[in-house]
Amino acid sequence: MTYQYYPGCSLHASAKDYDQSIQGVAQLMDLELKEVEDWNCCGATVTPSLNQLQGQVLAARNLAIAAGKKGDLVVPCNACYMSLKKVQYNMGKYPKVRENITDIFGQVGLRLTGMPKVRHFLEVILEDVGLEKIERMVKKPLEGLKVACYYGCQLVRPLGFDDPEDPQSLDRLMSTLGAETLPYSQKTHCCGGSLITTQPDLTFKMVDELLEEARSLQADLIVVTCPMCQLNLDAYQNQVNKKFNRKTTVPVTYFTQLMGIALGLSKNKLGLKKGVISPSKALEKIG
Repeated sequence: MTYQYYPGCSLHASAKDYDQSIQGVAQLMDLELKEVEDWNCCGATVTPSLNQLQGQVLAARNLAIAAGKKGDLVVPCNACYMSLKKVQYNMGKYPKVRENITDIFGQVGLRLTGMPKVRHFLEVILEDVGLEKIERMVKKPLEGLKVACYYGCQLVRPLGFDDPEDPQSLDRLMSTLGAETLPYSQKTHCCGGSLITTQPDLTFKMVDELLEEARSLQADLIVVTCPMCQLNLDAYQNQVNKKFNRKTTVPVTYFTQLMGIALGLSKNKLGLKKGVISPSKALEKIG
C-alpha cells in the first residue's frame, strides 16, 4: 500500500521521534510512505487566525502538489490533519474560497484537480491494516500497562474520522496491543496548543487538568497522536507541576512508539529516550 506522506514541520524538528516510530511501524506493515516533495507549513491554527486567505493558501498548496499522484495523503499531526481537511472541505463547500485559491495558484502553475484524500496515520492503521492483522503481529503484548488515550481536540473534530465526543479508535488499538485503557474523560479536551507561546498560564492550567485526571486514574502513560499535544504535556510538565505543586510525573508517548514495542521493534529505534519525562519505568511493566 502506497501513500503520500506529509510530515509537517514538527516531525522534521521537535517530533523526530514520532517520525522515527512511524517509519518503523510503516515498514513492518508494508505501508510505503512517499514524502511529498517541496511541502510547506500548513499554517496550523495560527496563520488562519491572522489572515484567513493566507492560511488557506498555505494548506491548499500541499494538496495541489499532491494532486494527481498515487495514494492518499497521510498526515501524522492532528493540527496539520485538521488544517488540510478543513481547506479541502471549504473549497468544496464555498465557491468563493476555491476561486480565490485557484486564482493565486494560477500565477504559479498549480492546479487543484485530483486532490488526494487526507487521512491521519492512525486512521490508516485502523482502516487499511486493521486490528485483526495487528493482533496477529504482536510479539510483546503491552500487558500490565495502564494507558490514558488522549486524542486532543483537532483529530476528531470538526472533520475527524471518529466520534467527536467519545472517540474509541486509539483505545481499541491500545487494547489490541495488550494495554489496559482507562476511562479518560478529558480525551478530547484541548491542551492549549500554540497558546503556550502567548498565554502560558492559561495553557499550564489546561495541561495540569489533563495530567491530574491521568494521575487520578493511576495511568502509567498518556498516549498521544499529535506532536503539539506531546510537546505541551511532556516538555512543560515539570513547569506545570512546580506551578501547581504536583509531586508526580506522567510520561507521554506516541501511539506509534507503543505499537513499535508491541510489534517487536527495538526501543532504540523508536526515539523513546527523547521525551523529557522518561517512560522507562512505566515500560518496565512489560519487560
